[in-house]
Amino acid sequence: MAEWQWEHEPTAEEATASLDTLGAQHGISPHKYVAHVVAIPQNEKILDENGRAVGGYKRVWKLYMTVAGRISMLWDAAEVNKWQVQFVPDESGDAAHGLISTDPMVYRESLVIHDAEGTLRYSVLGVSQLKGGDYAWEKAETAARGRAIAALGIGVLPGSGVSSAEEITEVVRGPGRATDEASDGLPTTKDELLQLFNERREQLRQAKDMTLNDANAGLTEYVSKHYGKTLTAVDLGDGDVSSDWGELTAGELGLLIRQTEKALRQLKSDATV
Repeated sequence: MAEWQWEHEPTAEEATASLDTLGAQHGISPHKYVAHVVAIPQNEKILDENGRAVGGYKRVWKLYMTVAGRISMLWDAAEVNKWQVQFVPDESGDAAHGLISTDPMVYRESLVIHDAEGTLRYSVLGVSQLKGGDYAWEKAETAARGRAIAALGIGVLPGSGVSSAEEITEVVRGPGRATDEASDGLPTTKDELLQLFNERREQLRQAKDMTLNDANAGLTEYVSKHYGKTLTAVDLGDGDVSSDWGELTAGELGLLIRQTEKALRQLKSDATV
């Protein structure tokens, strides 16, 4: 029987072993996305054999999928099932751009999926509340999108419900603090994030000995697949084409920077083998 709760921080091998027991979700196996799974510690009441609280708490670790992992699974499922996928912000209320309430501020968007013939297969809602702190808007959008995908059963792990790693980390650490490792140590303004991204992109381009067009194309494709965004093409002149990276949210830029840094570390590791 798979274990989904540990009294120690599970190793990558232990997490993978549990994920290996899960069946496919819309044709996609969750164990392939172990890199997007995070073990988060929490305090739980100590229970007796009948499930009654006996006083005191214990520290336990549970596995949660990040929203980036759920998005990645969704796009892979779309390819397998030949789905046409759209994320549609709710515009039914007085407030636009997905806001259905301003006091408190609540964001809602739909995940709409048609099959290859254009027949509607799924239409599910994701809702979240803006809790304040840094990047509140981006967090609300991310949480709503993660919950919409989870409503299809994608990226949902036993024992963790539909909550994503980002949501649980927000609860554990408290609002206004960094909610995942993607934001740790990164600049706090979008202009600074864009500057750092451009630096990391150029480092990765040089390390892979790629042309600027190929480097931009690869990252643009990654954004489309993992974030569900089609960026506007930008003509740089002399035949060079980039994308409008400013169309990404600060949170998405942070994740993209971490992805390029991960690729750079892997290249360095491969070179020393």
